[in-house]
Amino acid sequence: QLNGPWVHDADPITPPNFGHGMLFQTFDGKLLMTLHSHKSVNGRYIRYPKFFEVDLSGDKLVVGQPYTP
Repeated sequence: QLNGPWVHDADPITPPNFGHGMLFQTFDGKLLMTLHSHKSVNGRYIRYPKFFEVDLSGDKLVVGQPYTP
């Protein structure tokens, strides 16, 4: 449920050079955020996903450590 009120923090929650994100829960109940970023590989511009642990236990979303499945 997306009820407010919402507050925009001065600092973004996503790391620099990452695109829009999506929150989801793993099958074992861990809350994660996936984002996309970009890199150049052999002259090609490639998008790749990155996962981060997320904490919603307080009054704001906190992005934690990178997560490797």
